[in-house]
Amino acid sequence: MSVAAKNASLALIDYKSLTTASLKKMVVDASAQLEENIEKDRTELRAKFETEAAKLGLTASELFSNQYRNPADHKQTWTGRGRKPDWLKEQIANGHKLAEFVIGEVVASLHATKKAKGKKRGPKPGTKQKPRQHYANPDNSTEVYNGVGPHPPWMKKNIAAGVPKESMQIQV
Repeated sequence: MSVAAKNASLALIDYKSLTTASLKKMVVDASAQLEENIEKDRTELRAKFETEAAKLGLTASELFSNQYRNPADHKQTWTGRGRKPDWLKEQIANGHKLAEFVIGEVVASLHATKKAKGKKRGPKPGTKQKPRQHYANPDNSTEVYNGVGPHPPWMKKNIAAGVPKESMQIQV
């Protein structure tokens, strides 16, 4: 069956005539299928990036890793996470740009032309930031969710089954 035919058959469903249990099952099933589709799309996209990177003689990790190297000592590198190393702080203080130290010419040229970032992170000055809520799976206390990003499958399943979100909340 084509995608258009499947979408047309979805439009014919009379959701008002379905029971709550049927609708919840549909939501759970659709959520699970969505997760599978997203993972499949990620895998396909990763393969495309790796193919294109190989055409340039690079690996995909070289394209996307923000690694920086000290030109005076190639053994000194920085991943872009955590505190900047002293050698990099000195170079920046002497007027150099961070993009000058990116490993790989292709990546460096991409970083050098990147536009300035938009909004700054964090709350606006003078406002209090609401504390983030944390949740635990009632069926498996080792599965937790910190409230950032899409809900994990276990949380979607519990919400669809009618478990109140507040009952899964934990104090951190």
